[in-house]
Amino acid sequence: MRTSSGARQFGLVILFALGYCCAVVAGHLLSFKSLAFATFWPAAGVFLATLALTPKKQWWQYLLAATVLNLSMELLVYRQSMLPSLLFVLANAIEALLGALVLQRWSIGAFQFAKMRDVLVLAALSLTMPLLGAVIGTAGVKLIEPTTNYWQIFQLWWQADSIGILIIAPVQITLASRILQLESRPSFSGYGRTLEAVLLFISLNVATWGAFSPYTNSLVWNLNSLLYLVPVLAWAGLRFRRLGAAIASCNILLIIIYHTTRGDGLFALASGMPELQAMSLQSFALVTMLTPLLFATAIDEQRAAEDRLRSNLSILQTVMDNTTDLIYVKDRAGRYLLMNRAGAELARRPVHEIIGLRDVEVLPPEQADHARQRDQLLFAAGHALTYEESGQYEGRKFTMLTTKSPFRDAAGEMIGLIGLSRDITQRIEQVEALSESERRYRTLVTSSNVGIYETDRHGLTLYLNPRWAELTGRPAESGEGEGWIDSLHPDDRVPVNEAFAQTLRTGAPFAMEYRYLTPSGGVTWVYGTAVPIRDDLGAVTGYLGNVIDISDQKRAVIELQLSEERFRRLADSAPVLIWTTTLDGRLTYCNRAWLEFIGRSLEKELDHGWLDGVHPNHREQFLRDYVEAEQSQSELSLEFQLCRADGEYRWMHLTGAPKLVGSDEFRGFIGSCFDITDQRRATETLQRAKEELEHHVAERTAALQEANRQLQQLLIERARAEEQLQQQQGHLAHVSRLSVMGEMAAGLAHELNQPLFAIQNYTAGILRRWSSPEDCRPELREVISQIALESQRAAVIIRRVREFARKQIGERIFISLNTIVREVLQLLGSELRQHKVHVILSLAEQLPEVHVDLVQIQQVLVNLVRNAIESMEALPAPLRHVTISTFLGAGDVHCLVQDSGPGISREVRRRLFEPFFTTKREGLGMGLSISRSIAEAHGGMLQAEDLSVGAAFHFSIPLTEDPLDDARVDRTNRVLGG
Repeated sequence: MRTSSGARQFGLVILFALGYCCAVVAGHLLSFKSLAFATFWPAAGVFLATLALTPKKQWWQYLLAATVLNLSMELLVYRQSMLPSLLFVLANAIEALLGALVLQRWSIGAFQFAKMRDVLVLAALSLTMPLLGAVIGTAGVKLIEPTTNYWQIFQLWWQADSIGILIIAPVQITLASRILQLESRPSFSGYGRTLEAVLLFISLNVATWGAFSPYTNSLVWNLNSLLYLVPVLAWAGLRFRRLGAAIASCNILLIIIYHTTRGDGLFALASGMPELQAMSLQSFALVTMLTPLLFATAIDEQRAAEDRLRSNLSILQTVMDNTTDLIYVKDRAGRYLLMNRAGAELARRPVHEIIGLRDVEVLPPEQADHARQRDQLLFAAGHALTYEESGQYEGRKFTMLTTKSPFRDAAGEMIGLIGLSRDITQRIEQVEALSESERRYRTLVTSSNVGIYETDRHGLTLYLNPRWAELTGRPAESGEGEGWIDSLHPDDRVPVNEAFAQTLRTGAPFAMEYRYLTPSGGVTWVYGTAVPIRDDLGAVTGYLGNVIDISDQKRAVIELQLSEERFRRLADSAPVLIWTTTLDGRLTYCNRAWLEFIGRSLEKELDHGWLDGVHPNHREQFLRDYVEAEQSQSELSLEFQLCRADGEYRWMHLTGAPKLVGSDEFRGFIGSCFDITDQRRATETLQRAKEELEHHVAERTAALQEANRQLQQLLIERARAEEQLQQQQGHLAHVSRLSVMGEMAAGLAHELNQPLFAIQNYTAGILRRWSSPEDCRPELREVISQIALESQRAAVIIRRVREFARKQIGERIFISLNTIVREVLQLLGSELRQHKVHVILSLAEQLPEVHVDLVQIQQVLVNLVRNAIESMEALPAPLRHVTISTFLGAGDVHCLVQDSGPGISREVRRRLFEPFFTTKREGLGMGLSISRSIAEAHGGMLQAEDLSVGAAFHFSIPLTEDPLDDARVDRTNRVLGG
């Protein structure tokens, strides 16, 4: 698990605290016992190096830790008084803080001990920064021992901190740089390198102990041993760089300081005074520490420079060898001093053979002479020249872009030239090809039969080709900018503009159908598309689009839609089941007869939903036959069982013809279905009869009698069929008689109008003569008034009977359906009273008028009310109710006639509107069929409603006239005999 930055920082502060404590203890231990302060103070080096390697925002943590530790140890461990201890702590903190600021300002961040100038800066800092600390520290010592020499204490304090910084700081900073990988580490792999490090460590310790051990009291021996330290330190700096030199010097000085402070070694032999020994030791430490560091740093810088030079040369050689450009260097005599691999490959020679040769020895004569002239021009100009040159080499034409620059020595004298040549033959060819392509593109755009345009990234039109002007009937210049919007049809301007604005915002392609409105008023349908133009970064810089004239296709689509609408109307009015499918057998259309037969919605039948109605035993064979016909594109003819709305599976005969488009392109089937259940049953009956007849004839003579009996039975059924035919003919004759009776009723109504008119006139004359109350009694006057009213009512009734019986062809008027209902009830008033039927009216208020044939709609209502009266004959009089309701629908007016009779069975409901089908003993079976035809001729409908009690018939009439009504009226009049 990776530790957090806070925990890591806390650990570094604890590590510094431990190191600082050890450095303070070591400083007190490695001191002359007769002196009141340390001769060598390693804590100064630890404190300064830690701050130099740490960001300034974290310094307060180390300052706090060092201050608390140093003050605690001075007070508790070394028993110093408070004021000197505070001065000692202040001196250490100030010199560490100022030194770290200087080092970080010098290196701009964490200090890296990497170059000679860094060593010199650290050395200078170790000599200057302790001066301020020595002033403060000496003041603290004077507080403890006032009799001591100030300048002697100042020098010893200053040098103690200086050697502490020089000994500890380089080791700590160098180790931190290696651990943090701020610089490369020396390789210690292999036994030889490890053995060398061990020998170096042993040599250092032997030489140091020889010069400063307590067992050698010979000055000559000590001096000789001291001289041996010099090559060992040089060895450490040369082989192990700055880290080795710093560790080696630190090792030597710690040994020297240890023995010297205990009265042993060279400095103890040279003087018996501790102050003099300490100064000599400090001076020797400064020289000993700086010498190997400077030597190792100089070697490191030289090695780094050599490494950089080798790296730069390697990079230069790699670039030259891997570039496709020709790079070469010549002297003033024209001899090649340097040549890269690309130039050598072009000259068909190795690089080493070209070096030292002139152009005339490498290039063809004409090109060599041209190159020499260019070189002389460069030497004369004294600055770089760039030019294109063309030529032919080994049968290949080329064009080079050449740049030649002066090659100067350190004194600035021109001693040659540097050449760089790039083969731009392919680029020239590409530019020429691009120019030719642009010319062809302009020609194509100008002569294209498609309107082409270009916009900027804001959608402003920049270019429009001539075809666009032809489509819009406007000059191409008028459509530039936002002018193209004016050419759009007014109804399309807003949606097209919004769609194109959305395209500009998203950077997506644009595609849409819209219209142009020409100045002459013509409309042109087009299909417009546009794709974004993007730069190298993928940003949209504009759009390139085209518009295609689709007016012919639009007209064809509209005609096709009208054709489909006509087909659907024709198919819906057909008595057979009509359907169409696609290539893969998916149902796309079925007519109303199909939906009524199947009892399901169109949505459930589409696609492969129609297969749910096919009998499971026939479905697999049906699909095989269908696939075979589809593959052969032949006529489809098969028989199968299809589930009717009542759940009965009926045998259907299906025929289908291939739909061929264009050049005999197969698009599926169109076909129809007929219910052949009755035919199959008859055929099966005849087949079984034939089989039985043949079987019985073959077995015994008695089979003949059975066959005769069956034949007689068939004759009887035929006679019954003929009888039914005669009955139907009688029904037709009845219809004819009804027609004659209507004509007679019309004549009778005309004849009755004369006496009724006379009655009205006489009663009116009597009432005028008896104008005053004294002329007659009130009772007699009331009777005469009632006679006048009843005669008027009888005249109205006779007039309506006459109008009902009269034949009229398509005479329509605007009238309220409520008015028609009230007139029919007056017409049937006597019949309703005779059968004791109570009428309940629920008529909508303010019902809009409809455009109808009054007599035909009256006939529909008369048929429905009479059927309701006849259905309630078996009920007691109080239970006979007829409810007539009118209400306004969505675009049409509705009328509902509901009775309280026994209702209609499912079998009767299925055949309710078939001509000549009736459940009455004396009925003709034409009333409901004619009524439905009348309703449909008016653009409405008539249907029976499902009720738990009684029966209800519901018809509607639209408020707007259907353009197909005329044809339907003609057909209805023909059915009614009009």
